[in-house]
Amino acid sequence: MDVLHYLTTANQDNLLGRVATSLRPGGTLIVRDVDARRTLGSIFTRLCERLGTYFNMNRVEVEFFLASVAQRCPRTPRIAVCSSVTMPGLFLDNVLLLAVRPREPQRGYV
Repeated sequence: MDVLHYLTTANQDNLLGRVATSLRPGGTLIVRDVDARRTLGSIFTRLCERLGTYFNMNRVEVEFFLASVAQRCPRTPRIAVCSSVTMPGLFLDNVLLLAVRPREPQRGYV
């Protein structure tokens, strides 16, 4: 469910950090949400969210959309590789954030 944007930025960072920490080495965290870029699709998606809130379909007052991938990944602890995939469809600006926890270094015998 794409509800991350209903959490404050600090709570998003906290949740993503906890989830990333619980990943196994080499595990991938996949998050679907709206990228905070100012594209036409992003603006349309924000408008849809605001209308959903106005008509009481979304029971929040403010949305906190994900920062761009370049801003989000360095703030997520224990993540080595981070990228995004734009999701095709309609006019919405949804992305998949893909974040990989690094594999633990191999320990050699001395």
